[in-house]
Amino acid sequence: MAIVITQQPAFLPLLPIDDSIIVTDSYQSYLERANSLDLSLLKSKDIESAKKLLRETLAVGYSTTFLNQFIYNKDSFCFCVRDTIRNAVIGVIGGKISRSVMDSTVCTGHLMILAVSTTWRRFGLGQQLLNKLEGAFCDGSVTASFNRRTQLRSIYLQTEIANTNAIRFYENNGFSYEKLERGYYGSGKDGVVMRKHVC
Repeated sequence: MAIVITQQPAFLPLLPIDDSIIVTDSYQSYLERANSLDLSLLKSKDIESAKKLLRETLAVGYSTTFLNQFIYNKDSFCFCVRDTIRNAVIGVIGGKISRSVMDSTVCTGHLMILAVSTTWRRFGLGQQLLNKLEGAFCDGSVTASFNRRTQLRSIYLQTEIANTNAIRFYENNGFSYEKLERGYYGSGKDGVVMRKHVC
């Protein structure tokens, strides 16, 4: 799936090409570079690049085993944006669907990871990744693997309470504050649970 740059950022950061860095002087440079981006399911060959991106952008490191669950578990999904010129993952989102213990006709989506390279932020890549994961969660053929009558009712996530940009992004996409989780990201690093009702 081709990536569409949906918005022009207020500034143009440094744009890495191979192992060098160039300064871009126009939005057109980014548009030309966007032709090299591809949004699709994460594959085994992308794991190391995705781990590198996650280490660089998130407060928590993720193992190969953690990322493999998205590839091999039929109720888990992981999409990534690849820069085909650099052969690097520059955006990744992953989550899974689980059935309610209280009501077997209800399932919930858990957005577990979302990261976009700092170079490519504010171009709408995070939005496209979120839309792709929500679409996979809401696809009837996915929830049918649980039960024909199963319906996705909500999607939830955790993010660090200090990450105000992420919280604002999720609020703009229909997520609401649900609860605080003290120490979720380690000593003194509280998390917030946010939820979006979809049905």
